[in-house]
Amino acid sequence: MDSRSPTTRDHEIVSAINRRTGAGLRIVGRALQGRVGGAIYAEWPDGRQAVVTRFVGSLAEAKRTADALAYVRDRGLPVPRHDLVVDLDDEVMFVQERLRGAPPRRLTPGTIDAIVEINDRFVGCCALIASG
Repeated sequence: MDSRSPTTRDHEIVSAINRRTGAGLRIVGRALQGRVGGAIYAEWPDGRQAVVTRFVGSLAEAKRTADALAYVRDRGLPVPRHDLVVDLDDEVMFVQERLRGAPPRRLTPGTIDAIVEINDRFVGCCALIASG
């Protein structure tokens, strides 16, 4: 287990991304939720908001994922733009657009309907990507 604090680890990750890519990202915070321990909120030098997340898989898989998401994004689906896919030797990181929004505080019938409607928009995406 990594004994470093999340803050120290976040700074190491963003510094490594900046060294490898020249991105110039600056940390602005940390997500409280997340599948792999919370994302790093960052900012580009021009003020655009970004999210740094760890990808669970290989660099090739991460690039394919980013390409597939770009494909469906270009067709109007609400997915973040993936600006960078960075190999940090022991892990692969995404730097993606930070979309506005927050997890629902309470599930209501309206919230569930909205989730289903967004989910339905993704039907057939794999077929589109494969034929793409």
